[in-house]
Amino acid sequence: MQTNLTNKEKYLLACSYGPDSMALFHMLLEENIYFEVVHVNYHILEQANDDENGIREFCKNHNVKLHVLETHMPKKVNEEDWARTVRYDYFANVAKETGIKNVLIAQHIDDFIETYYLQVERGYVNYYGIKERNEYKGAIIIRPFATLYTKDELLKYVEEHNIPYSIDPSNLVPVFKRNKIRIEKINKMTREEKSILIKEILKKNQDLQAFLTKIDSFIINGTVNYYDFSSQFNDEQSFYLMLIQLLNRSFVFHEISLKESNEIKKVCESKTKNWEKVLNDDFSLYIEYGEISIKKKAQNYLETIDLRNVNPIFKIDLSNKNAYLFKGKFPLTIKPVNTKEKYEMNGKTLSVNRQFISWKVPLSIRKVRPGIYGKNGKLLYVPRYESGKEKSKGLIQFDLGKLEK
Repeated sequence: MQTNLTNKEKYLLACSYGPDSMALFHMLLEENIYFEVVHVNYHILEQANDDENGIREFCKNHNVKLHVLETHMPKKVNEEDWARTVRYDYFANVAKETGIKNVLIAQHIDDFIETYYLQVERGYVNYYGIKERNEYKGAIIIRPFATLYTKDELLKYVEEHNIPYSIDPSNLVPVFKRNKIRIEKINKMTREEKSILIKEILKKNQDLQAFLTKIDSFIINGTVNYYDFSSQFNDEQSFYLMLIQLLNRSFVFHEISLKESNEIKKVCESKTKNWEKVLNDDFSLYIEYGEISIKKKAQNYLETIDLRNVNPIFKIDLSNKNAYLFKGKFPLTIKPVNTKEKYEMNGKTLSVNRQFISWKVPLSIRKVRPGIYGKNGKLLYVPRYESGKEKSKGLIQFDLGKLEK
């Protein structure tokens, strides 16, 4: 058995201490391929620390550099989505830090088929099975075993070579859907049956990719204009696949259901101007004046400006005709404005919410539009919104895109 990788490249190996990743670890050593190991300890399983210690010892014995992330799962999250986002973000961060862009994941034929069966149950997908190669935030994710070896073959390999490994006990419980598929279907298939199914799935993917290319043409700068898209594709399957593509382009792990997709489609078809669906702690899907996009959680900020006016993000133009609003009110505080507030302008009392509606400010931008407050905490001014921009060049000059993400 071999990896089919080149020793002219460097790699990061995602290692859980399971038999699959430990088999890949040993093969990389045998083939004299340079690699470093990345491991995530979620502290979920009782054996988590033992697994980490096992990896540390094996890496030390073979002079392999190890990167470890210690983390704990927060409450009220989708465990699978959270864990997957955490580990892939960590892989991408280590890839950036080390300059090693290739990240190896030891998923195998059984994982490929298992994913396929789950996808068939769930409905439409943009790729059947597991991609052997894809990009995530600058990292190149490579799965060399995805269509090459089975779980049994890798387990036999580690046992024949006396390679230490650990088994996740949750994989043996037939309560979870994945485990039921594995136990009731995949474990009963012969090696030949698995190989034939893999070929059939790969052929389905070839046909599917031609259709997705057409859908991708409507995703421009991470945004889809629903009216343009629906003029060409108005069926539920196309809309669902478009959302999956949009999620992938945004590097957001969220297994959207067909039911969710249809709910979003109904919102698009309604007269709703601004709508948000929270996907996880970091990202939301927005429908804003016919535009569908996925955006990161609004960045909070709090800036103070005095008469020296040296702040790098926000700058007051004291020569502007409306600069009188700030006279005697310094230092000013700039922060996201509350839409329920009001302020005085040219002898009129203005409602922030009504102004935002009048200016057609998208919901995601409303959450970060700045308000300027005087030293007594009173709202003095809200800069006018220019369509399609998070910038202003009038009395207050800023570019919200420069806020640290």
